[in-house]
Amino acid sequence: MSDVDIDVFDLTDPTFEALIITAGTFKASLPVPNPDVARSVRRIVPLVDVDPQTGQSVTVPQSICHVYDGRDLWSSYVIWTADLTVDEHGATSVALQGAELRSWLDHRLVDVDVTFTNTDQIEIARQLILNAQIGWGTWAAAADLGITVEPGSSGITRDRTYRLSEATSTAQRIEELANVEDGFEWRLHTYANPDGGRVREWRWGYPMLGGQLGRQVYTLPGNITSLKLTTDITGAGTAYWARGDTNQDDLTDDSQPLITPAPWVRADLLARGWPWLDSVSDHQGVTDPGTLDAYARAYAGANGGVVRTLTVKVRVPPSGAARFMPARLGDRVRLAAITDYWPPDEDGRPTFAATPRVVGLKMTPASRGQGVDLAELVLADDGAGALIVDPPKAGA
Repeated sequence: MSDVDIDVFDLTDPTFEALIITAGTFKASLPVPNPDVARSVRRIVPLVDVDPQTGQSVTVPQSICHVYDGRDLWSSYVIWTADLTVDEHGATSVALQGAELRSWLDHRLVDVDVTFTNTDQIEIARQLILNAQIGWGTWAAAADLGITVEPGSSGITRDRTYRLSEATSTAQRIEELANVEDGFEWRLHTYANPDGGRVREWRWGYPMLGGQLGRQVYTLPGNITSLKLTTDITGAGTAYWARGDTNQDDLTDDSQPLITPAPWVRADLLARGWPWLDSVSDHQGVTDPGTLDAYARAYAGANGGVVRTLTVKVRVPPSGAARFMPARLGDRVRLAAITDYWPPDEDGRPTFAATPRVVGLKMTPASRGQGVDLAELVLADDGAGALIVDPPKAGA
């Protein structure tokens, strides 16, 4: 975790993700063909040690895997699990699994009582990140991962109180802060500076990250190998509630968690014939009615109606505009498809064309059985670059 280089390894069957807000995952197998490699591997696999107080074996995550695309640092992953396997032929390998550096924030409590009043939401998040990097006592510096925070403000102020007794992670608190009306997007980005050094930076965007139209163009037929459009209403609602914690001032036996007194209703959907569908979101530690109301309002605006997610797998060349990097997450790409479901119009133009945002990216590098890199892009339909998903009507 100190970011001191240990070694460079050739991995087999690697896949790695980069996501907005959520931590992308990493999976790979590390062959161990000889004792020299084994010595290096023992330095990166989480150490097995003995707790001096309990005498029990403990696993200490201490290694980070940096994935490079040429000279560009693609992303960095904390190695959380490692499975060493010896097969019937005596071949040894280690299966590594990890998650982007942002996953560390899931393991750091907001470990002080702190109150923010009329404070920009980005400044609140910044202070949470900085506090996460201060440990306790003699080993306080062990929490300092050198994460820098992007400057600026959103112009949206909040009142928030966080208590150690709530035992809530830093990541959860920032997610809660971001997932309200007029919230923001964020990710923990790693990149190489011009001198080759690695930088860990918390980045944010209000109301969202990116949004610019990039040079990437993906087509079917063309460089798209598969396309999946998911239409999901399982999490949809037409009436949204938000539930918090019990008011600390109410110590009676029958005290109950606070909940918005009335739902935020999607009248537009009900008018179009949708049934009444209740949706409740839970928010640990929240006891302010205004904050709960803001959560309910935000969820009603963001989650009402049909959720459409488009995933495309594309072939990407070793270099050039078709390669999409994690630093561009949130930006838009050009997309077009002609299939039996989406036939061309009478002028031969695609009826399925869009400029959606890329909110997730998964890479599978080229291998023996796969001559080119494959990228899986998760694309969001936010209206501005709307997915045109309905085939043309007969005779249109």
